[in-house]
Amino acid sequence: GGQDPIDANLEVADQDGYGSLGSAMTEASGVFTFPSTGYWLVIYNWTYQPANYSNDCSCWIDGTIDNGSNWVEQTRQWTAGSGSSEIDKVAVSATAIIDVTDTSNVKVQFGWSINTGGAGTRTTYGDSTRQETGFTFLRLADT
Repeated sequence: GGQDPIDANLEVADQDGYGSLGSAMTEASGVFTFPSTGYWLVIYNWTYQPANYSNDCSCWIDGTIDNGSNWVEQTRQWTAGSGSSEIDKVAVSATAIIDVTDTSNVKVQFGWSINTGGAGTRTTYGDSTRQETGFTFLRLADT
């Protein structure tokens, strides 16, 4: 299976200690729009558990500079199956620096896939009190 883009069960962090400066990102149908131009560090954390220990999995960040007409993979991170019958939670992170020159056209989305080899599923973990699977956006500098 796979989910590309991730577009459901999302919330903005609201736990004690959370901080934000400026306007927030917006999201529609899994497409995230930046609130201002600049260089942005984008971090994608995916926590999952495969139902089959031989599963190879990956998560990625896609970007567009033309409002979604053409998506280009910015980064992808892989995890290999453990090769044992012990099935643990796995955490994977992908990061990219995005040069947002136009907030109407430069956007990102997030996906994942699992190579099930003909069998198996996965569980993606999330929690409303902490980030297990989630996205972090940090504006670094002017573009």
